[in-house]
Amino acid sequence: MRATEADLLLIIDRLYEAALEPARWECALQTLSQAMGGVGASLLPLAQPERCVSSASLHDANVDYTREWGALDPRLGAILALGRTGGVVTDADLALDLTRHPFYQEFLRPFDVEHVAGFLTAPSADCLVSLSVHGRLGRGPFEREKLDLLAKIGPHAARAINIANRLGVPVTRHDPDLLAFVNRLNCGAVVVARGGDVVAANVTMEALFNDGLTVVCGRLVSSSSSRQNALDNLVHAAFNQLGDNIGALALPRPSGKRSLLLQAVPLAKTFFPGQFVKKPGFVLVLVLDTEKNADSPKSQALGALGLTPAEIRVALLIGSGLNPDNVSDQLGIVVGTVRTHLKKINLKLGFRRQADLVQLVTTLSMVK
Repeated sequence: MRATEADLLLIIDRLYEAALEPARWECALQTLSQAMGGVGASLLPLAQPERCVSSASLHDANVDYTREWGALDPRLGAILALGRTGGVVTDADLALDLTRHPFYQEFLRPFDVEHVAGFLTAPSADCLVSLSVHGRLGRGPFEREKLDLLAKIGPHAARAINIANRLGVPVTRHDPDLLAFVNRLNCGAVVVARGGDVVAANVTMEALFNDGLTVVCGRLVSSSSSRQNALDNLVHAAFNQLGDNIGALALPRPSGKRSLLLQAVPLAKTFFPGQFVKKPGFVLVLVLDTEKNADSPKSQALGALGLTPAEIRVALLIGSGLNPDNVSDQLGIVVGTVRTHLKKINLKLGFRRQADLVQLVTTLSMVK
C-alpha cells in the first residue's frame, strides 16, 4: 500500500514526541514500519547494540538481540566500513551473503525477518545510529518508493535524536538505574512514569508480556479490555494516593493460566509545576505470576513481594482474619514477635492498616 502525505506527517509527529518522551519510540517505530510494509523497525546505536530500541512487533526479537545476537551481527561492521551518514543503506550496499550465517539461520529466520533498510545518522562524533526497517521473510527487498519514504523520514529522526541528546533524554526508554533496580526483584516489575509511559520492565516481566498484560505505544495495557479501567485506576491511585489502601488487581490471561496479580507502589516523591506538595514521579507495578508454585499461590505471591517465610506465615494468618494473639497461639511464638513481623510486612508492602493485608490475602485467595 502506498504511503500518503498524512502517513509521512504522522510518523514525523511521533518521532518528535519520542524526542521528549522516550517510551514513545516504540510507537513511532511501529508507525514507520507499518507505512513501509515492514515486520518492524528499530533504532540501533551501532557501537552499543545492547541499547537497541524496537517497535512492539519486534519485542521478542529485540530481547534476544540485545542479550546475545547484537554482538554477533555481521551487518554492523559492514555498515561502519561504509563510513557514511545521512543516507539510506540496504542489503545491496552491505554486499553480505548471510544465507549460511548463524545470524540469519538462527536469529533472523525464526523471527520472520530477512531484508533491512536503514537511515544512518551521527548525533555525535563518536556515535552512529541506524533507523532501520526490517522486511518480512520471503517478501523481497524494499521497493524504491519505500526507500524514498525512509529517506524523507531519516533527517527528522536525526533531529529527534539530537533534541533528545540536548535535553538529556535517553533514546532508550529503559533507564539503566531503573533496570538494575527492577531486575533485583524476584517477580515481574514495571515502572510507570507520571504521564503513563512505561519507562522500565525487568526480565521476569518481559517473559509475561502478551499474556494478561502488555505494553502498547509505551502504555500498560490489559489483554482483557474489560479490566483496562481497573488497571488504570490501580496505577492512578498509586500516583495520587487515594485513600490508605492501594489494593491489588487480578488480571485474567488469554493462555488460560492462573491470573496475574498486580500491586502498584508509589516510588520517590518530587515537586511538580503548580503543586505545593510532593507527589510520586513513578509507580512500581509488581506483577506476580501465580501459575508458579500453583499449589500455594498465596505463599508464592507474598514471597515475590519480598516477605520472608516467617513473615508469610504471619501474613497468611492475619489475612485469614486472626488477630496477633491468635497468631501467637497458632505459631507458638510470643505476641511481640508477631507484632514485629506485622510491622515489617506493612513496611515492605506499603500498608498502613491491618485491613489492607486482609484485603490482599483475600484477593490472592480468589486468584484461580
